Amino acid sequence: MIDYADRVGSVEPAAPLVMSNLVSELTEQGDDVVNLSVGQPDYETPEQIKKATKDAIDAGHTTYTPSNGIPKLRRAIATHLNERHGLDYEAENIIATPGGKQALYETVQATVDPGDEVIVFEPVWSSYEPMVKLAGGETVRVDLAPHDFHLEGALDKLEAAISADTALIILNSPVNPSGMVFSDEAFRGVRDLAVENDLPVISDEIYKELIYEKDQLSLAALDGMKQRTITINGVSKSYSMTGFRLGYMAAPTDHTAQAGKVHSHSVSCAPNFVQHAAATAMTDADTDAITGEMTEMFRRRRDTLVELFADRGVTVPVPESGFYAMIPIESDDDMQWCKDAAREAGVGVVPGKAFGTPGYARVSLVDTQDRIREAVDRLATEGFIWSLSCWSPRWHKLMRSEPVVYLTREIPDTGVQLLESACDVRVWDGKLPPEPDTISRRLSELEAEGLVCLLTDEIDAEIMNASDSLRVISTFSVGYDHIDLSAAADRDLAVGHTPGVLSETTADFAWALLMTAARRTVEGHEYVQADRWETWEPTLLTGPDIHDGTLGVVGFGNIGTEMAQRAAGFDMDVVYTDRGAKPEAEARLAELGVDARHAELNDLLAESDFVSLHVPLTDGTEGLIDKAQLKAMRDDAILINTSRGPVIDTAALDTALENEWIERAALDVTDPEPLRAGHSLTRHAPEKLIVVPHIASASIGTRDQMARMAAENLLAGLKGNPLPNSAHTDHD
Repeated sequence: MIDYADRVGSVEPAAPLVMSNLVSELTEQGDDVVNLSVGQPDYETPEQIKKATKDAIDAGHTTYTPSNGIPKLRRAIATHLNERHGLDYEAENIIATPGGKQALYETVQATVDPGDEVIVFEPVWSSYEPMVKLAGGETVRVDLAPHDFHLEGALDKLEAAISADTALIILNSPVNPSGMVFSDEAFRGVRDLAVENDLPVISDEIYKELIYEKDQLSLAALDGMKQRTITINGVSKSYSMTGFRLGYMAAPTDHTAQAGKVHSHSVSCAPNFVQHAAATAMTDADTDAITGEMTEMFRRRRDTLVELFADRGVTVPVPESGFYAMIPIESDDDMQWCKDAAREAGVGVVPGKAFGTPGYARVSLVDTQDRIREAVDRLATEGFIWSLSCWSPRWHKLMRSEPVVYLTREIPDTGVQLLESACDVRVWDGKLPPEPDTISRRLSELEAEGLVCLLTDEIDAEIMNASDSLRVISTFSVGYDHIDLSAAADRDLAVGHTPGVLSETTADFAWALLMTAARRTVEGHEYVQADRWETWEPTLLTGPDIHDGTLGVVGFGNIGTEMAQRAAGFDMDVVYTDRGAKPEAEARLAELGVDARHAELNDLLAESDFVSLHVPLTDGTEGLIDKAQLKAMRDDAILINTSRGPVIDTAALDTALENEWIERAALDVTDPEPLRAGHSLTRHAPEKLIVVPHIASASIGTRDQMARMAAENLLAGLKGNPLPNSAHTDHD
C-alpha cells in the first residue's frame, strides 16, 4: 500500500473540475445540462492560429526546445507585454510554461518555504491555496466580499495581514471568480505595502485583455515594482487556446533563474509546436479584433444574467471583465447545492466555497444568452434561487404585458430597438445558427408569439407547432423559400420578408466580383503575399477586357436591370434571358443609354463573355446551370452568381472548372452553405474559382433597412394588422 505525503492529503481536487466532471457524466447519460461551470471561452480558436499549429507540426517542430522557451516566442511575449501593457521586459525575463497554472506553481515553489505565509484575496481562485500548501506554506486571506469584491476598501486589511512570516502576495485582477477589476488606487496601495515590507508579488493578469469598459494597470509598470513582481499571463483566454496549454511568467532574471530550475526539472519545456502557434498569435493575429469580439459577447451575456436576476429581486455583483459572475445562493453546503442543481435543474455552476466565498456560486458566461436565460429559468423553476422558488416561466407569461419575440440570430440594432419598444426580445447569440430542435424548444419554453429567422433557418411545421402562442414569422431575408408557407397557412400564421432593398447593393457586389475575376485581383494579392513579385512583367496576371465585351444577365428583375446599367459604363453589349422579353425594362434602360436585348438561355451562354445570375430559387431554376449549360458557355467566359447557390449544379461546376469548359467562376452563394474546407470546390485555386461567404447584400445601409422591415412586419402581425411585406397572400 502506498503511503502518500501529508501535504498531498491536505489538498482537495479543484472544485471547477469536480463540477465539470459531474456535468460530463450527466451529459453522457443523455441529460441536457447547461454547463456554466467551465473556465474556458466558447469561442473558436482563430483559424490563423490553428493553421500555424499545423504548419509547425508539418515543419518538424515536435522536439524539445530550450527549457525557458524558443527565442521567437519569448521575444514575442516581451514585445506584447511592453506594447500592450506598458511594461519593460526582454526575452531573458520570460519563461514559457505549459499553461499559466504551471507558471504560478513554479513561482510558488521557488519563493515559499515550509511555514511561510502567502496573502491571497477572497474570493480567490481555487488553485492558489493548494499550490501554497504543496510548497509547505499557509495562506492568509483578505476578505473582499464586504467591499463588493473590490480591493481598494480593504487595503487596511491587507496591511494588517502582513507579518514577519509573509513571503509572497498573490494579486489576481481581473479577478477569477468575481470578474472585478481593481482600481489604480488599489494597485498603488499594494505597491506601497510591497515596497515598504520588501515583499514579492505575483500579479496574475490572465484576463487583462477581456476587460469590458475600462482599463487596468499592470503592477510591474509602477515605480519600484518591476524587480519584485512576477507577472503571470498566457494565451488561453485572450486567444481562446485553453487546450494548447501555453502560459508564461515575466519576471526579474534572478527569479527566472530560480523558477527555471523548477521548470526544467518538472516539465522540461512547453510543447514545441504550441510555442510556435503562440508566437503567431502574439505577433500576427489581430488581438484587438479577437479580444474585442469576445469581450462584447461576454458583456452582453453578463448584462443578460444580471438583468434576469434583477428582474427577480436578486442583486448580482456586476462583473467588469472576463466571463465569470458570482450569484448569491441560500445553502449551508454550496457544493451539494451545485451538485443538486446539476442533477435536478440541469445547470452546472461552481460552489463559492471553493473560492472562499460561501453563499455564492460562480457562473461561467460560456454559453449563449439563450442558454443563460434557460439556466436561470431552470434554477428558479426547481427552487434553487431561494427568493424565487415560486416563480415559473408560465407564471411569468401571465404577469408580463409584452409578447415574447425570439430571434434566431442577432440582427442590426435598428430592428432590435424597434422590437424592444413593444416586445420582450430573446436572441440566440451562438456563432453558428441554432439547430431546428433548439428553435422548437425555445419557442415552446418562451411561449413566443413572434419569430424572426434568417435564410439559413428551415422553418417547417414542427417548428411552427412548437408554440401554441406563435402568430407571426418574419424573415430577415429577401425571399422565403426556407419557410413552409403551406404549414404557415394551416396554422394561420402571418409570414413576412424584406423584399426590394438589395437590388443596388447586390448589383454592386456582382459587378465587383466580375471585376475581381476578370482582372485577377485575388491572384495578385496572393502573388505578393507569397513573395513572388520580383519584377514587373508586361504579361503579368493579364485578364480579359471588360470594355466592349458582352454581358449575359440571367434573370432580368430589379438586380438584373441594375447590372445592365453598370455594364453601360463599360460600353458592353447586354443580352438577357427571363421567362420572356421585357420591353418595358428594355425601354427604360434605353433611356439611360443601355441597349439590352432578349435571347434564349443557350444563345446567351454561347455569346457572352461574362454571365451573371440573378434568378430567384424555384423548382424551375434549381440546377438551371447544369453540365449542358456549362458546356454551352464559351471556354473563356466568366460565371458570376449572387442569386442562390442551388441555381448552379455544384458537381457540374466542379467538372467544368476541372476540364476548363469555362475560364473561371466567382460565387457569392454556393450549394451547400457554408462551404466547408474539404469540399470539392475548395480545391480550385483563385485563377479558376473565387468564393466569398454570401455577402453581396452586406452593406450597412441595406442590413439596417432589412432589420427595420423585419421588425415592422412582426409588429404589424402581432397587432393583427396586414404585414407591410407579406410572403403569403392569405395575410395581406
